Amino acid sequence: MNWYYKGEELTENYIPPVGVVGFVYKIIKVKECFINVSYIDGFSKWDFAEKLYIGKKLLANTTKRKVGKREAAKQLLETGDKRKVKKVIRGSKISNWVQYNSSCKPLQEEIRATPELFRKEIIRFCFTKKELSYYELKMQFAHDVLEVDSYNDNIAGTYYRKDLNNGNTERN
Repeated sequence: MNWYYKGEELTENYIPPVGVVGFVYKIIKVKECFINVSYIDGFSKWDFAEKLYIGKKLLANTTKRKVGKREAAKQLLETGDKRKVKKVIRGSKISNWVQYNSSCKPLQEEIRATPELFRKEIIRFCFTKKELSYYELKMQFAHDVLEVDSYNDNIAGTYYRKDLNNGNTERN
């Protein structure tokens, strides 16, 4: 199952634009078939859409590892100052974004069972982590993911579906 961006399928050989740190995406589950209606401000409208999930994915993950005794001794020789010896070295590695199917466990299980009913679509590429978080929240609120039948059970770990009144004007 490949990713789509503005109606075009992205293969494993696709290289994202320079400077991109991640993307906001939506995974759509459909009842019957995909019919692309139109694009408005980066949103595609699909007939027969049943359920969706909106999330974000980083293109590279940060890593860190402890510095061993030999490497620390080498740093001490180079710097000559014990305070400048690093105890942890940080780096990064490319993420599994091509095969990624969201962090939502129920959605992952459904995709494994019936992949032909799902479509993974990149909504927007982002150039900073802050921009990535902002646009994920913006899209989740724009699509009312907590008020409609979606796989998103919370927004930013702050707003939960179970805490909403869901249209009731009276409290029990």
